[in-house]
This record gives sequence, structure tokens and C-alpha cells, in this order.
Amino acid sequence: MTSALLVAFLIGALIDGTDAEWLMPYVDPAVLALVALVLLPVPFSTLRRAVAEISLVTPPELKVQAEEAAGAVAAAHGFLDHRVYAAQQGRARTIDVIYYVPAEKGLRPLEEWDSIRDETRAQLDGEDPHSWITISFTTKAPPPQPRS
Repeated sequence: MTSALLVAFLIGALIDGTDAEWLMPYVDPAVLALVALVLLPVPFSTLRRAVAEISLVTPPELKVQAEEAAGAVAAAHGFLDHRVYAAQQGRARTIDVIYYVPAEKGLRPLEEWDSIRDETRAQLDGEDPHSWITISFTTKAPPPQPRS
């Protein structure tokens, strides 16, 4: 804004006393219109991010990180499948992971399930105080994958 005022002042000083002096009343509005056009995209990008957060649109990098972490754990432990649901609002991240376990592998000590949860949380940066991570296990058949 200060630069725009300087430009308007310089243009006014340059045309003062010339044949173009009749343009003096239009210098400030023209410079202000130019500044408004330059600054117009700023609120729209902020609005787009805010609407995405309110709508719980998952940032692509969070979805990829969560999918890779859950996929690695599922493969390492021989699970049938997994589903990941993630959202981010500001700094807060919510990640839900569901592992589909074969019925014959369902009977394990609780300490082993806790170990798998800890492994998943570690890969998802679970120490971040802004993360809410829920990890569930089921022997029910996994639902069909949603179409992308």
C-alpha cells in the first residue's frame, strides 16, 4: 500500500503543470484499482483453504502418509485389508485406521494389539499433540473399496 501511494504521488508530481494535468483526479483511484486487482487473489486462497478444512477435505500428503503407514503395517502383520480416514482442521489431524484381520489371526494377547497400534502411531507421527489417531481391528470382511 505504501508503494502504491508513492507511485500515485510520483505520477501526480510528473503530470503536474503538463497538458495531462486533467488526469490528476484519476491517479489515486487508478492506482487503488490496480492494488485491489493485485491483492484480490489473497482472500480467495485463504477462503479456499478454510472451506476445505470446514468440509474436512483431506490434504493429499496426509492421506498418502496415512495410507502408506497403514499399508506397511497391514502387510507386515498379514492383515486382509485396511481403511484409512483422515482429516485436518488447522493444525489438528484426525486419522482413523481400520485393520481387517483374518479370523484365524484374531486371537492374540492385548499386548500384541497394543504393539501394532504403537507401530502404526509411530509411522503416523503419533507424538504430535495435534493428532488424534484411532486404530481399530475387526475380523469382519472388508467392504468393497470406494471408486476413485
